[in-house]
Amino acid sequence: MALLSLNQLAEFSKATVKGKQNIVKQQISPNRFLIQWYQLARARIKKSISKGWDPQPIYSGLQKLKSRISFKNSRQENDQKVSIKALENFLQISKPRELQSLSYEQVVPDSKILVLSNLEILVAPDVIFRTQIEGKNYLGAFKIHFGKTKPFDLNQSRLVAAVLWKYLEKEVVREDEVALPNLCFCYDVFSNRMVSAQEDSNSIFYNIDLWGHEINQIWDFLKQTG
Repeated sequence: MALLSLNQLAEFSKATVKGKQNIVKQQISPNRFLIQWYQLARARIKKSISKGWDPQPIYSGLQKLKSRISFKNSRQENDQKVSIKALENFLQISKPRELQSLSYEQVVPDSKILVLSNLEILVAPDVIFRTQIEGKNYLGAFKIHFGKTKPFDLNQSRLVAAVLWKYLEKEVVREDEVALPNLCFCYDVFSNRMVSAQEDSNSIFYNIDLWGHEINQIWDFLKQTG
């Protein structure tokens, strides 16, 4: 069974034939020396969301980034500039109206993987939360996408949010909880767009069925040919 991350699945949905092969190849033979970009910015946005949209982690992150005046290389300097932009973008986006009147607590899942359409999807939400509405327990989640050169479009963001919802339903909810689609969000940092899942996501899951078959075919071919 093939394995892709959720962000890779969103990229696959818009990729060319060659691009699809490269996405799967990256997962089969990952670059072990790949540097993770924007780590501080991601951590501060996650902390802000998990604390009910507290802006203080963002402000302190900006202060820390702007205090850096020496760099070992151009990559570090670029990381600083783009991370500052990411945090400034987040300050401009409002807390989703669905959460305006709600308090919530963070949830730590046992598994980060969802099996769907004969495909293992590494969902790895950035934040999962539990809230109460009229005495009932509900779950929601956020997935943050940092793609400076390739931000997600609306359909890709909807795909990510829908898979988040399905992941919560299958892997996280307890007997006394319900995963709500309108509480599952994809936040694309550089398009500064926040998109929630839609209850009618049948077309998305139909496409995932098709992509799952295609991904497994590419996976098996690349495994056989090396």
